[in-house]
Amino acid sequence: MSSPPPSGTPARQRYLLGRLFRLTGRYGWRCVGLVVLNICLLALGLAGLGGVGLAVDFLREQVQPDAPAATFPFGWHPPADWAPRTVLLALGAWIFSAAALRAGLAYLAAVNTNRLGQGKIVVELRSSIYAKMQRMSFRFFDANATGSLINRVTGDTQSVRLFIDGVVVQSLNIVLATGFYLFCLIQIHPGLAFSCLGFLPILWIVVVVFARWLRRDYEEGRKRVDKLVLTFEELAR
Repeated sequence: MSSPPPSGTPARQRYLLGRLFRLTGRYGWRCVGLVVLNICLLALGLAGLGGVGLAVDFLREQVQPDAPAATFPFGWHPPADWAPRTVLLALGAWIFSAAALRAGLAYLAAVNTNRLGQGKIVVELRSSIYAKMQRMSFRFFDANATGSLINRVTGDTQSVRLFIDGVVVQSLNIVLATGFYLFCLIQIHPGLAFSCLGFLPILWIVVVVFARWLRRDYEEGRKRVDKLVLTFEELAR
């Protein structure tokens, strides 16, 4: 097995990203479940928003006889004997049902996200790391302070958890939502849709520059936290 690339090099970053993605693959089906839940949340949100738009179009049709007729989904149309108030009540029930179901799914998604992150990923990572540390030699513990090791175990496992449920899963959600919204915008006006995306290259440059500028301070902050934990441990003794 080849040794990892030196620290601070681009090859090292690619190596770490590869390991993180392979680790994410261990929880692939759970991540897919979270993505499916978020897709359902997106669909219900659009259903509620579509109900509001349909209600506005129906009211406009009633107030302005020359306005375009409201287009109901799936080819359905209210019965002719329904009063306008009945149609609006039905649309209100549709919007309320979509909002209530979305709230329930949002709660379920939050519970599953925390179960995956705190109840699965963090617990398994810490258990495997502690098992690995128990097989290390005394020379390793002489060269590294115990407080710093414990701080790294607790902090780094949370960082890995955040990468899985806060980066990978959320990135998939954002890509799917952006793709769907972009499809809808292109159907309405392609030129305006691509004009709205014109700021993305600038945003990408700002994010990359900010990340590189912050990296050194982030690493320095980690060293100071390790030193603080070590000092606190020595004072506690």
